[in-house]
Amino acid sequence: MLVIPAIEIEDHRCCRTIESRARETDELYRNDPVEIARLWRTENAKSIHVTDYDGLYKGRIENHAEIISIVQRVEVPVMLLARCADAEECRQWLDGGVYRLVVHDLIVRDPEAVRGLLEQYGGSRVIAGAITRGGAMTATWRPVEPLDSLEFVELAVQLGFRRIFFTDRDYEGSMRGPNFEELTRLATACELPITSAGGVATVEHLWRLQELERLGVDSVVIGRAFYENSFPCQQLWRDVELERRREDPRSVEEISTSRLAPPGSAQ
Repeated sequence: MLVIPAIEIEDHRCCRTIESRARETDELYRNDPVEIARLWRTENAKSIHVTDYDGLYKGRIENHAEIISIVQRVEVPVMLLARCADAEECRQWLDGGVYRLVVHDLIVRDPEAVRGLLEQYGGSRVIAGAITRGGAMTATWRPVEPLDSLEFVELAVQLGFRRIFFTDRDYEGSMRGPNFEELTRLATACELPITSAGGVATVEHLWRLQELERLGVDSVVIGRAFYENSFPCQQLWRDVELERRREDPRSVEEISTSRLAPPGSAQ
């Protein structure tokens, strides 16, 4: 399971979110987003996830320069969750160097345009974002029809998506774990690989996510827990890397947490 650190940007700065809401100014991370991205790379991250909160929840393009600077100054793939107003805006991000773009309500609003994006850029670079609340798709910067999460995933499959990005807005930054019930429901009904985001606070949460690998949950985005040092990310990634190299010194695959085991389990 690939562990991906998150950078959430609002008003040109890194912010901390709780239940999908950016907090007041005194709770913003004041660090330069680009420097944070470079820090995660130094900490051995193999990919970085960026959420543009001004775009995603306010509909404003405020942080374009910071996002493109991250893309240009770190040598790992950047996954972006942003506004995605139309297909042309999506192309601008992808042509600007964003490796993987999370497309959400546009899938429902203009499925044929999204199909064109998939044909042009492929399923590795354009993925379906199931941004949910209470088992249904929820609005971001503009209203969205009340669509059950499973119906959304079915539409994504029909359009040719090859990966689902899942988050429950009530669990983002909550430090109480992901919405395992809804994640399991989606993973059971869908054969696509899933990236889970939001809620992870402990290694125990990672172990529970690992149990869902058999259903296709193969990666997780972690934000607040890393910033607040809930567990040492550098040691986490390096332990896994060492274990993989012991088993196969020639391996050059992305480092994952799939080798982590709970205390007392067989090594």
